[in-house]
Amino acid sequence: MTRSDDFNTNLIISGFLFMSFMYLLLLIYDLDNPFEYNGISSADIDLSSLEQSYHRLNAGLLKDSEPQIPV
Repeated sequence: MTRSDDFNTNLIISGFLFMSFMYLLLLIYDLDNPFEYNGISSADIDLSSLEQSYHRLNAGLLKDSEPQIPV
């Protein structure tokens, strides 16, 4: 191996380690404060589809006000 091959290998490994540590720091920060009130977090999701499903199911169940029990 030449000296430049060692440098390239060390550069790739150093870059990988740097990106891994930065990812871990960002992950720890996000886990420490998962629901930011004024910012955007990875835990922010849209609940509109869940609310629509709830209202649709609720409206369907209210149509049948009393269950019919066969005698």
